[in-house]
Amino acid sequence: DFINEIWLKLMYSQFTNIYRDDFRSYSIYIFQGIIFLCESIDKTILENLKNFYFNEYISVVVTSTDLFKSQIDSLVNQFISSIMNTFLQSFQLIRSTTYANALGSAALTDHYYWEPSIAGYSADIIFTESIVRNGCSCGMINTCIEASVLYRNNDHTKYYQVPGMFLGCYILEALLQSTFECFYDETCINMIKPTNNSSIIINPIPLNASLDSQYLPYTTLEIILNQLMIEKWNWSILYELYFIECQPNECRYTYETRNDAIYIITTVIGLLGGLVTALKFVISKFCIRLLISIQKRKVKVVPIVPLQTANISFIDQSNPQNL
Repeated sequence: DFINEIWLKLMYSQFTNIYRDDFRSYSIYIFQGIIFLCESIDKTILENLKNFYFNEYISVVVTSTDLFKSQIDSLVNQFISSIMNTFLQSFQLIRSTTYANALGSAALTDHYYWEPSIAGYSADIIFTESIVRNGCSCGMINTCIEASVLYRNNDHTKYYQVPGMFLGCYILEALLQSTFECFYDETCINMIKPTNNSSIIINPIPLNASLDSQYLPYTTLEIILNQLMIEKWNWSILYELYFIECQPNECRYTYETRNDAIYIITTVIGLLGGLVTALKFVISKFCIRLLISIQKRKVKVVPIVPLQTANISFIDQSNPQNL
């Protein structure tokens, strides 16, 4: 409601003739600044997303589910970090360049300007003087701020302080240090909204502080901007689509399980049973060989001596000479 075209037109038409330091006189620039930041961030994210979608995930083999999700998460986080750094660096460059070149504020919130009046002479000369806010000179520091207030038109006296909003040397610098507390409060909204000289009636709905959000009503815009005004990044990882696109030729998998007590006991018994069987076989073979060896030792081997040829003389007893 606070950045739509109707609201902006009413703010501009209603408060152009109000005292220059009144919040309503420069609030149009505040809302335009918010729109500019939103559109810049939105454009930055969309352009980077287009480039991100051209990335390809390549693997020689099919990546496991856990590893795939881990790698994609890392890739997305790098993408988010890159977007933030790119935008914030560019934004900081704009801020630094604006102040370094002493560029004046379009809302005339940093200097007073006046043309001297000399009797009988017209001089094209404009004098400037730095505005001092809370003892801080805009000619020395570009982040000087003071609380935003509403003034009475007749005597320029303050009668209402806008919660969380600041007026500074530059609208943008003051906006970064401001919060959106006012836009959560219906009373504050009624104080700043246009009510007279308009046939259009607008009743903006206050922001809901009860919604679950990381940004509280008193969170500064600079903190919100550092997160690119994003509440939460969400992305989904579809491993099934990756697997289908990969089209593997074969699949292998391992199944891991913890062995329970029954499995362990039966396994041990099985091992022991196999060991006993093996020992029986080995021992029986050993005993047979041992018995054979013992039997061989008990058998006596008697060598056979071959008969030698002997000369035998026969005595003829009938011959007396041989007696």
